Amino acid sequence: MKKSLILVVTTLAFSSFASASDDLIVPSAAIDVEANFQAIDTNLDGVISLTEAENQEKLLAAFPDLDLDKTGDLNEEEFKKFVMVQK
Repeated sequence: MKKSLILVVTTLAFSSFASASDDLIVPSAAIDVEANFQAIDTNLDGVISLTEAENQEKLLAAFPDLDLDKTGDLNEEEFKKFVMVQK
């Protein structure tokens, strides 16, 4: 029974991999804020710039509202708010 449940959960998690540019990089059933953040932060400077968000339509649309400190980029805490809404 346990193995069946694990198999079902794993299958559901991997079946939700991003197929469109505006989806998160990591499967939504197993959202990992840090992994998604690092996948989008391609230059690894610790923030997501508008340029890095260009391929993420939903993130790009929400960018102005998420950038709470108005620095022009998103830190991991600001990005986390976006991920939590996507669940």
